[in-house]
Amino acid sequence: MTKELVPVSPGAALSTDRPSTEVVIARLREQAKVYAHQARTESTWRAYATDWRMFTAWCQKHGRPVFPAGDKHAAEVFVETLVLYVTDLADDGRAPATITKKLSSISVAYATAGVLGHKQLVWAEPVTSVLAGF
Repeated sequence: MTKELVPVSPGAALSTDRPSTEVVIARLREQAKVYAHQARTESTWRAYATDWRMFTAWCQKHGRPVFPAGDKHAAEVFVETLVLYVTDLADDGRAPATITKKLSSISVAYATAGVLGHKQLVWAEPVTSVLAGF
């Protein structure tokens, strides 16, 4: 139970039994993660995880960055990584729909990790042009 205390003089706020703002914000952040997770089925999350593991393994094998580093040049290198990954998948005979699903999984992984601008990177024109061109 919370109790409100009325200040005895202007500007003299007294403490309450309410949780601190930081505690409330932390709880809300955690609850938001729960809601976001519940927006997709467990089988979808498993598919995302499989696609993410495949992408990160491909990046490691080819010495490519998994995450964009921050500056403009790093973003260009990262988009090139996605272009090369899509090209490799196409050359292996993967269908456009399969590659699109994999890109969606990568985008969700970046969103979950808090990468700002992830949609602009994953769905950049060079990536979508390669996807449309085979």
